[in-house]
Amino acid sequence: MKKLILTATGFLCLAGGSYLLSTGWGQEKRPAREAAEDVPHRVGLIDIGYVFQKYEKLTFEMTELNAEMKEAETRWNAKKQKGVELQAELRDFTEDSPEFESRRNKLVKMSTDLEAERKMLGLDFQKKKAKLLHTAYLEVQDAVEKFCNHHKFTVIISFNRSDASSTDPQRVNQLLSSPVVYHRKRDDLTQGVLDYLNQKYLKSAGGEGKQITDKDTKAAPKPAKKDDKLKPAGG
Repeated sequence: MKKLILTATGFLCLAGGSYLLSTGWGQEKRPAREAAEDVPHRVGLIDIGYVFQKYEKLTFEMTELNAEMKEAETRWNAKKQKGVELQAELRDFTEDSPEFESRRNKLVKMSTDLEAERKMLGLDFQKKKAKLLHTAYLEVQDAVEKFCNHHKFTVIISFNRSDASSTDPQRVNQLLSSPVVYHRKRDDLTQGVLDYLNQKYLKSAGGEGKQITDKDTKAAPKPAKKDDKLKPAGG
């Protein structure tokens, strides 16, 4: 009986040892797999507002859109002037006369049409403007992806490059509302992305822009051999 108990105990010890060994082995191998899949995070920054202001393609398209809107407004003002002239004609007729009623009805319809047309012009302008900005944003996003793939950035945060030394109330408010307090200059992709987009646009527009290749994404930012000194977000 005692021998049977000792034999059973031996089997349990072996089984327990095998379980612990397999469990321990699995726990040792799992971090190795996770480490192989893990990528060190590197955070970059970009001032999209600044890029939009300096992006030559967007500037050209917005200028054309504003000119188109101005022409439409000129045509609208010409119609409005006809309404002013029609209203002046009412003074020449008595209120109960058929001529007065005819012109007044025409004036009311013209005023309604002008108001509706003005609203449609505004909506059309906003729609076209939104489309231009959306397209520009996608182009910025594509350029940012190229820089990230080359420089191994994993996260890009949008921020405002406000001047930290400025005392202008508007700029101070922008600085205070920025989620970025400090950053390294080399982690700011703004100028590199802007240069890439402008060179690409000049080339496509038949300008003197140089040939754009993947190598252009190496232009900026260039990773330094050692960390630069931390700088204020607007620095």
